[in-house]
Amino acid sequence: MRISPSLAELANVYGDQLPQDFLNPERRTVIESGTQFLFLCFTNRCGSNHLADLIQSTGMFNQPEEFFNLEPILDQAAEKDLQDMGAYLNHVSATYGKNSWFATKIGLWQLITLAHLGIIEEILDRSRFLVIERRDKVSQAISMAVAMQTQQWTSKDFARRSEEDLAYDRELITQMLKNIETQTRGFFDFFLENEIVHALIAYEAILAAPQASIDSIGKWLAVQGLKIDDCRLSLESQMSPLKRRWRVKYLAGD
Repeated sequence: MRISPSLAELANVYGDQLPQDFLNPERRTVIESGTQFLFLCFTNRCGSNHLADLIQSTGMFNQPEEFFNLEPILDQAAEKDLQDMGAYLNHVSATYGKNSWFATKIGLWQLITLAHLGIIEEILDRSRFLVIERRDKVSQAISMAVAMQTQQWTSKDFARRSEEDLAYDRELITQMLKNIETQTRGFFDFFLENEIVHALIAYEAILAAPQASIDSIGKWLAVQGLKIDDCRLSLESQMSPLKRRWRVKYLAGD
């Protein structure tokens, strides 16, 4: 696959934290057949957890988790003696996949790593890439700045600090905004460079019409009859008065 020099650098983000040869393309396990892959391409605080919750509630797919984060890879590699990323993907897709689908969230640098290893090219004909984008990127950046201080990444997580104790930091929010824009552009550049067809959905559209959004995803995937089951939803909105105040303050230039 074609990977631009600026994106190629992202393939080294895992560094030396993984076992030796875990990211060696020449010693990678072949990906087993029979599974279709749904990649939810996300930037932090874009609403991907909400979309993942809706997707799993239909009963057709597993819960799309961040399977390519370092911690789960290390845990599973140690427990199951997995020697490379191909073996890891085979394991998690077989363990957590559902109805011949394996759904997972994936960040830009994780996608580039899989591309560098040849995995994306190998499974391209049975993979679907859904990019979730938040139109209000200022609110997304503020949500990121808040989560970095509270460590509450979903409504199920325990907040280590109350919002009353948080510090407004315009420089941090601006940096988060730049990171979000860079990562979003990176997804689109990679797909364009490799002529990969993908779908795009906005977080705001999901909030406005959740079932219609799931209907459109089902049509795109050629999966019929997807229905949101409210009883299976587990997350709540993390919007708060503090975030609204910070948004007003940031847009005012303070």
